[in-house]
Amino acid sequence: MPQIIPTFLHLNLADQNFEVKSYEEFVPKVGGLGWALSIYEKFIDDDPIVFAIGPLSGIFPGASKTIAVFKSPQTGGLTTSLAGGHLARFLRFAGYQGVLITGKAPTPVLVSVDEETADFGDATPLLSLEVPKIFEQIFSSEGIPGRRSVVVTGPAAELGFTYAPLYLDEFFSFPRGGLGRAFAQKNLKGFVVSGTKGEFVENERRYNEVFLSLIKSLKGYRELSQLGTLRNLTVEKKISGVPFENLRESNFESDELAAPQFLRGIFGKRVSCGGCPVGCIHLLRFGDKYTFYDYEGVVSLGPLLGLTKQEDVGQLLARAWGLGLDPTSAGAVLSYLTEKEKLAFGNLETYRDLLTALVTSNEEWALQLRSGLPDEEQALTVGGMEFLPYFNGYASILSQILRLGATTEENCGFILDLDLLQKEISAKAVVNQLVLAQEKKTLSELLIGCGYLANVYEDPGVAFGALGATGSSISHEQLLAAAKSIFRHKLMLQKRLGFEPLDVKIPEKFFRIPTPAGFLQKDKLREMIKIYVHDVYEQAN
Repeated sequence: MPQIIPTFLHLNLADQNFEVKSYEEFVPKVGGLGWALSIYEKFIDDDPIVFAIGPLSGIFPGASKTIAVFKSPQTGGLTTSLAGGHLARFLRFAGYQGVLITGKAPTPVLVSVDEETADFGDATPLLSLEVPKIFEQIFSSEGIPGRRSVVVTGPAAELGFTYAPLYLDEFFSFPRGGLGRAFAQKNLKGFVVSGTKGEFVENERRYNEVFLSLIKSLKGYRELSQLGTLRNLTVEKKISGVPFENLRESNFESDELAAPQFLRGIFGKRVSCGGCPVGCIHLLRFGDKYTFYDYEGVVSLGPLLGLTKQEDVGQLLARAWGLGLDPTSAGAVLSYLTEKEKLAFGNLETYRDLLTALVTSNEEWALQLRSGLPDEEQALTVGGMEFLPYFNGYASILSQILRLGATTEENCGFILDLDLLQKEISAKAVVNQLVLAQEKKTLSELLIGCGYLANVYEDPGVAFGALGATGSSISHEQLLAAAKSIFRHKLMLQKRLGFEPLDVKIPEKFFRIPTPAGFLQKDKLREMIKIYVHDVYEQAN
C-alpha cells in the first residue's frame, strides 16, 4: 500500500459531467481536513463543496468518518461537518479520497457514482418526500446493495432552511451549518457511491499488528458503545450544565432522559459506522421506524423546551428527522418561539404543531425562521449558529464563538471546562489550552478517525504507527507539524471568507445564569476573544 496521492472525483453540476484528478502536491497535507481545505482553496471562486477521507479510512477500525468543507448558507463562513455511516469506506473502495462539487444543476439531480462512472439522474420524484421515504426509494433503485453509500437532502433543505443538514445511509448525518441547504442551492438532491475495489498491503504482518492493536484499544469504549453520547447527560446534570427552558435555568429534576433510562424505554437498537466495532450510534424505535438520537438532539428537543419525558422527546426527534431539520437548531428555534411568544414550555402538542408550521406555513414568522434565529434577546445563537447545549463554562462558549466546534464531536470546549472546574485559570491559559486541544483534534481529522475516539486517533504515536503500516514515509515530527499547519490553514480560510471573531454578538442570557464554574464575566470572555485574535487568529493570517 504505497503513499497515497489524493484522487478526487470532480462533479460539475452545471455541465453535468465529471473528471477524476489526482493532486500529488497535496500529499504533505496527510489527508482528511488537510486535503479538503487545499481542494476548497484551489476552487474557492467556484463556491465548492468538498468531501474528503483520510489515509486510514476504510482500512482501520474507527477510521470511519468523512469530513465536508463548504461555505455555510447559515453563517456565510467556512464550515466543516463530520459524518460516519459507510461513505468513507465506499469512497475508498470506488478509488477516491474525496469528492469535489461545483456549479449548479439546471434541474434537481441525483448523481450515481459507480467507480469510474458518474450518472446524473432526474431527482424530481424525490422532492418533498420525508427523509426515511427518500432512502427507501433510493435503496430500491440505485447502487450496489451492500456496496454503496447514499447521501441526500431532506424537504427542509428544498424549502430554504439554512440549517438543514445532509443525511447519510439512513441513520447518519452531516449536522450543523446547513450542508443540506448548500446541496439544495446547487440543485443537488444527493449522490450514491458504489465501490468494490481492493488494495494491496505490502507489509501484511505489520498491518495486522496495528489493526489488532486498534481493535484492542477500541474495546475500551464500552460505555460509549452501550450508552451513546447521551451518556454525557448524566455528567451535565450532576454539574448543572444542562440548559433548561431556553436557558432560564441550567438543570432539571427528572432522570427519565438519562442514557440508561433510554435503554429501558424507547431505545430500539444500535448500529455502527462502516468498519467500526464500537457501535455508538443509538436509535429509538416507534413501531417499525427507527430514528437516531444523541446528547445534543435529546437536550435541544427536550430540556431546552421543558420536556423531560422520553416519549415526548422521541416524537420530536423523529418528526425533525423526517422533515429534514437539524435537531439542535430546531430545538433552539422552538425554545426561542416559546419565550418570545410567551407560550408554555413543556407542551408537546405545541411543539409538534410548531415544527409542522415551520415547514408548511407561508406566514412571515415561519419564512424568516428558515434563515435561522434573529439577533434578539430570546435567541440562543452564537455567530449565526444555534447554541450547542452545553453550559459548562468559558471554554464551551468560547469554542462556539470562535467557530471551533458546533457539535459534541468537534467541540473541545465543554470537555476542557470539566477539566477546569474548581480551578482558577487566566483568560490566556484558557485560550492556550483550547487551541492545543483543537490541534490534537485536527490530527484525528487528518486521518480521519472518529472524534469520539479521541484517546486513539488524537494520539500521535497511534497515528504514526498506523500511517507507517500503510507504507507512509511521514515522520512523527512532520505529522505533528502538519496538524498545527492545517489548523492554521483553516483559520486562514475562515478569515478569507469574512469571519471576524471580535464582531460576534454574545447572548446576554449567558451572563445571567450560573454555569458550573459560576457566572460568566462578559469582560473576561471578551478578553479571551481578543487574546485568541491577537495570538492565534491574526498570526495564522
